Amino acid sequence: MLAKNERGRGAGTVENLKPILEELRNAVKKDPNDKVSWNNLGVVYSKMGDLEKAIPCFDRALRIDKNYAEAWNNRGEVLYKLRNYREALESFERALRGNPRYENAWYNKAVVLHALGDDESALENLDMVLSLNPEHDTAIKLRDKILRMRVRERKVWLFLASDTTWEAKKRTGSVWSLQESPAVRYLRDVGEGDIILAYRRTPHRDINAIFVAKSWMFIDEKTAWKYKIAMEFKFGLKRPLKIERVEKKLKILGVEIKEAQPIIPLSQDTWEVIREEIVRLNPGLSDEISALEGAEKIIKINYHINPYAIMESVPVSLHTIHQIQAYLKGGKNILVYGPPNSGKMKLVTLIADQICGKVVDAKGRAVNNYTEIVASPDMSREELLGKNGVVLQCVEKCKKSLERVKRPHYLIVHKIERADPKGPIAEILAAMRRGHLGNIKIPKEFRILATADVVGDVGDELVLYSGDFAFVEHASLPGEEEYQAIPRIVHQYMMELGIHRGLSTEGALFDGDVDGSVQRAYDKLMKFVSAGDPHVEGNAPRGVRTYISLPTSVLVDCMIAVINSPGGYDKDLALQNAIISNILPRLSALDRNQLINIMLKAVEVFGYESDVVKRLDMLIARKPAQEIEIHGSAEREGGEFRTFEEEIPDGRELEGVEVNYKVDIAKIKDILSIDDNVINQIITNLESGRNVILYGPPGCGKTRLATLIAEQICGTVVEGNNIKPNYTLVTANAEWGNYDMIGGLSPYTDKITGRVVYTFKDGCVTQAVKNCLRSLKEYRRPHY
Repeated sequence: MLAKNERGRGAGTVENLKPILEELRNAVKKDPNDKVSWNNLGVVYSKMGDLEKAIPCFDRALRIDKNYAEAWNNRGEVLYKLRNYREALESFERALRGNPRYENAWYNKAVVLHALGDDESALENLDMVLSLNPEHDTAIKLRDKILRMRVRERKVWLFLASDTTWEAKKRTGSVWSLQESPAVRYLRDVGEGDIILAYRRTPHRDINAIFVAKSWMFIDEKTAWKYKIAMEFKFGLKRPLKIERVEKKLKILGVEIKEAQPIIPLSQDTWEVIREEIVRLNPGLSDEISALEGAEKIIKINYHINPYAIMESVPVSLHTIHQIQAYLKGGKNILVYGPPNSGKMKLVTLIADQICGKVVDAKGRAVNNYTEIVASPDMSREELLGKNGVVLQCVEKCKKSLERVKRPHYLIVHKIERADPKGPIAEILAAMRRGHLGNIKIPKEFRILATADVVGDVGDELVLYSGDFAFVEHASLPGEEEYQAIPRIVHQYMMELGIHRGLSTEGALFDGDVDGSVQRAYDKLMKFVSAGDPHVEGNAPRGVRTYISLPTSVLVDCMIAVINSPGGYDKDLALQNAIISNILPRLSALDRNQLINIMLKAVEVFGYESDVVKRLDMLIARKPAQEIEIHGSAEREGGEFRTFEEEIPDGRELEGVEVNYKVDIAKIKDILSIDDNVINQIITNLESGRNVILYGPPGCGKTRLATLIAEQICGTVVEGNNIKPNYTLVTANAEWGNYDMIGGLSPYTDKITGRVVYTFKDGCVTQAVKNCLRSLKEYRRPHY
């Protein structure tokens, strides 16, 4: 931004700056709308120490251009020097609004937040600086300084509380406010988890309660109070400790209780004297005090994630990343589910990489600070939970990582739906709920990140058995977002491969696309796969996504093949070959008419003589028309097929059947914590003939509530020697079609004639309707 006039940014003494100052004054007189000169004039005033004159210069530049990021940043620097932290923070935020990649503004914002005591946010901003410039020395130094402060020994403090404050707040915890005093300097050393003894002056000089500090000191400039610290009430002393009892011992230690000081740090020796006397007077508190002393060190994990770095590599929405971040920060384990090849595995590893970082192994190599495994039904208990099992090793690594680098170590389990839900997985969940694995304590910072293509039995187990898992769907990006994301992902992948395609023309989506041929190929690809209306009668051009779910990763692979094609290789031909290799093999399960519609789309996009059309024509030729025998059901008895009408009673026979919708609410509330009104609302809707959809965040008990209500209304049925619940439970997914829900033709080989015949196979909804009709006839109960 200083191309027009760089001289205002130069370093120098006051004498050296005077000629520059005069030159800049003349520049703004000559052109009052010269925002760069106004900005540089403010910088020179700042360097000369005249901070009050610098601010109006930056304001003048900002009146000319309210989004002038550098002027906002320089204004913030001056305000910081004036100790006006709140306004400085606002200025840096405005600078970042004008230029989100302004690394110095991110750094300056972190400095202010650190000065205000908000180290968590300061670290988040420093991470943004280092994502833009990994070699930013001052950002690295500040980050290391903050991280060193995060793990600290628990300290003990004597807090002078007035009678009114103490009486009003002792049962609920308190926030005390302190005015300026000689003791204020100690507040900067008070940290979360410190033990605080409440000291009362009147009517006796005594210690009568113990608190724990819950939050760091912060400054509130908008009130008369300058410093505040939040404290959580732990327990009061049945027999308060009068200061006179220990005053002589304290004087020997050199400690004097000064009533003018609101808060006093106590040495370990002083605390031992006071503790011994408290326990002597209140022997029942010995264990509670020991528990406070033995509590774990407080380690604040930085859960900040740079979403834009992840979105460069994975087709994922900002909302999904923020959702995962919030759940991890809230103590939840994560299950990310979505269609195959959608990028779930890479998503969770990138998130773990940002939160856990890297560590140095025994050979001095930097390695990932997380463990990845792929689940299988054959995983043994020894492999997972044995002495050398994966989980135990992860827990130990997490402890060492927290101690050494102040970061957690995560366990990533891919394809978790393949695991046996009643096997070792259930034991792992139980151990995490208890907080220990055998005699090994599990750090509260330890997490499991899992991925699954479908939420099957393991997913049900995670929800029903442990409320500590949050489900996050990794859905496809909306059309326009996906269109913009694919070029970014392709670029990042090429960079990871060490391939640089050169600069693109202005406005082009792809690097190196000088003639626009890659862009034209991309538009053809997106048009070929775009979904159409599958319900329109007759043959018409329809894209691939009309009939199948096509992950973004497949489109990325196609475009990488196009970009990497040799210079003389036609991009359109390269795209067709990529489609033939990556997309057409996925169409083998489609029927003849669906393939014809896709071929018509290919003709529209590539032309009748194209390779894609020819290959589709070959696929269609392999699906000749067949003589089909259609039967009413897939069930066969004695060589005969039973028809639909024979299997189930006529619904008209069941008119007038009264269903009992009464449920035992108390029984449900014994299992779930839920409001009576929610249950009554569900029952009212069912009685009124309505279907019900329960919605809410993952893991809150929606599925369990639905099954508990269905169990009471529908009851159970006998099938052979088994008693089963009289309802059908299925898990929906995005790839479901009419065949899955309603049913369709399914091949069946007749053992007598050897001919292939087609029977009508019921979908889940059709089968549930049949079960309901049978249940109403035999048990006078519905089937849900």
